[in-house]
Amino acid sequence: MELSRGVIYARYSSDKQREESIEGQIRECKAYAEREGIVITHIYTDRALSARTDKRPEFRQMVEDSKKGKFDYVIVYQLDRFSRSREDSAVYKSILRKNGVKVISAKENISDAPAGIILESMLEGMAEYYSAELSQKVNRGMYENALKGKMNGTPAPLGYRINTDKFLEINEHEAKAVQLVFDLYLKNYSIPSICSVLDSKGYKSRKGKKLSYSTIRTILGNEKYIGTYRWKDIVIENHIPAIIDKKVFEEVQRMKPLRTKNKGHRSDFYNLCGKLYCGKCGGSYIGSTATSKTGDKHHYYSCCNRRKRKGCDGRNFRRDQLENMIIKRTLEILNTPGTIQAITELAIKTHADIVGDTAYQLESVNNRIKELKGELDNYMMAIAKGYMSDALQAQIEKAESELNSLIAQKANLEIQTPSIGLTTEHIEFFLLKMAKENPSTNAGRARLLDTFIKSCTLYDDRVEIVFNYKSELPQLFDDIEESSLTCDLVDHQGIEPWTP
Repeated sequence: MELSRGVIYARYSSDKQREESIEGQIRECKAYAEREGIVITHIYTDRALSARTDKRPEFRQMVEDSKKGKFDYVIVYQLDRFSRSREDSAVYKSILRKNGVKVISAKENISDAPAGIILESMLEGMAEYYSAELSQKVNRGMYENALKGKMNGTPAPLGYRINTDKFLEINEHEAKAVQLVFDLYLKNYSIPSICSVLDSKGYKSRKGKKLSYSTIRTILGNEKYIGTYRWKDIVIENHIPAIIDKKVFEEVQRMKPLRTKNKGHRSDFYNLCGKLYCGKCGGSYIGSTATSKTGDKHHYYSCCNRRKRKGCDGRNFRRDQLENMIIKRTLEILNTPGTIQAITELAIKTHADIVGDTAYQLESVNNRIKELKGELDNYMMAIAKGYMSDALQAQIEKAESELNSLIAQKANLEIQTPSIGLTTEHIEFFLLKMAKENPSTNAGRARLLDTFIKSCTLYDDRVEIVFNYKSELPQLFDDIEESSLTCDLVDHQGIEPWTP
């Protein structure tokens, strides 16, 4: 008598499932095969892969092998291990039938009679329904969280922490940093200067790094600091403990477009606006235009606090001559042997750190999502077997709530993940091209200054330049000639022509 031949297909979507683990499924399938006199010739396993898709390598291989006529049965622990999509289930069962292979559930006693066929369809439908229902619950859960003002998976802004009930509460140490950011901005400190002040006072990001330009920009526009909770179309005023007074916040929002406007016109005339600071008072240098008696226009950089007559006597500098000197020094450094290689190595390391940090967080979130989905699979299985209690319901709600938060967190991390992989060749090509940039054109000047100059601090006798690729001591230039860089153009009435 010829023995029946069979293979086992086992799958799970989480490495912490218990009864439905790979080993447990295989053990039950082997026991079934032994009872039914089926000889197992091969075992196919897909680990941590969803049954809602057919993109499972071992599953595909099993279907392909069925064409060779080497087995008569595919034994699964339960039908949802085979597929949770009724469409996929029907398609692949049809393919297997054409190859003379039948799918058998080890734990679900389904006969070939019409009632058995109906039962099999119901079980497949229930599995598919569960997947769709879970997706709806995730969205519904996030919406319900938002109505209550709870955090939906996004990390707490600087100055806050998330408590066990998913609400924001103040982190006193970080809140002082946030208050300092707004205070310095109102005092006309530039964002790079604010970063430096915070660093000097020991305030760091939660990864222990210096607070970045983009972080400060985000802080200055985040309405959570005045107590406003917002998620999509849901807005709840005075819900979050406020760190910043509303009048202070509104004044900062009023100032931002004005300061951004100066920065936005750099390419037309003043390429260094937003990068120049006064060594005497710490204020920003802004572009000024003076008209001589002959009608000729002259362009300068002048300290904003001098213009506002706030007691600063920082000198004014001719735009073209200051920019030319800084560009000349930049190109000299860029064309020095070894500089491009050093910048390239630093850029590659920085890019790798960013990708690595985000990838690590994303991997951790994905692993936990898989665990939770596996737990919910188990809970559904228990319900299908008739086990239901208040404790089980509480566990389901807790797992679904955490899953909602993690899915939102995953989306945020995926947005943050750099989509372009930088290579040494990419960076070297760009830097070599920049080293040959033509500084006589407006576009060339703007590209050089935007790309390489982080900030410049102007004193009466020198300029301190900090390059974007270097965070150590600034480059010092002590050779400024007063006659060439100092603005001393005054009309015949003795009134500085750039005064409003």
